[in-house]
Amino acid sequence: MSASSPLLPSCLSHFHCHFLSHFRSHSAGEDGPTHQPIEAATLCRATPNLVLIRPGDGNECSGAYIVAVKRRDGPTVITTTRQNVPHLAGSKAEMVAKGAYVLQDCKEKPDLILIGTGGELHLAVEAAKLLNKFKVRVVSMPSWELFDLQPVEYRREVLLEGVAAVSIEAASVTGWERYSHYCVGMVGFGASGQLKDVFKYFGYTGPQIAETVQRWYDTYNGRLKELGTKSFPLLACHFTRVDK
Repeated sequence: MSASSPLLPSCLSHFHCHFLSHFRSHSAGEDGPTHQPIEAATLCRATPNLVLIRPGDGNECSGAYIVAVKRRDGPTVITTTRQNVPHLAGSKAEMVAKGAYVLQDCKEKPDLILIGTGGELHLAVEAAKLLNKFKVRVVSMPSWELFDLQPVEYRREVLLEGVAAVSIEAASVTGWERYSHYCVGMVGFGASGQLKDVFKYFGYTGPQIAETVQRWYDTYNGRLKELGTKSFPLLACHFTRVDK
């Protein structure tokens, strides 16, 4: 990551700095795998005193800037997508400070939660519409670090205990196991090609994500039935960290 030279001293010194970057991953297909750092978001999230925010639309982008200006105990990285994304119903600038919130919900208790972040948030919304066999809640999670700062009661309210949670991010899956039971993410390098072709190749379209989630849910749920339980396991985010 080219910004790592000023970023690390800022984190060490708790400087009030703002870093702006584009989220590249495999979405920069025309640039080839050498310019598709699928690990960059994971690197930022693993850096102490740093907050990474991936806004999913214009409202969340405004909220990200508000958080960055108000935050005084370390640098903030705002990573925006290079692609056009729609404004999403339910998105709220003020909720970015929570790290995650319910973007769209079903009338009854959901049996599936889709977690989207950044430019993949609208794909979570699209996939949710196609998963008509489920009662689906869509959660926007622009920032892990801000979500971890929330009371455990709030985290359990957003990501319900015992409910299947699937995260969607066009980047490394490392770390998502704290918030989801499965991650539609990258496990290898990107590829060269046009944006739409690369996205389709890696399965990042609404229909492909819906199909992947359906297949995973059927397999996982079948195993749970074999074990004699209906509830999905608790996640690490459902508990208070003991190392704080």
